[in-house]
Amino acid sequence: MDIEVRMVLQGEEVVEREVKRIGNSAHVMLPRSWIGAKVKVIRLKKDTQAEDGGEG
Repeated sequence: MDIEVRMVLQGEEVVEREVKRIGNSAHVMLPRSWIGAKVKVIRLKKDTQAEDGGEG
């Protein structure tokens, strides 16, 4: 069941990145200047292959 959610967020900068596999987890590279900053991550599109353990 897919449910579309609309959100309004306020912030300073926006970047769009691809999530990469790191061991048994995932990683998103962000600018070094963001170290220590509070961020929110929003998945834009569900990737069924990734949820099944694939590399997608």
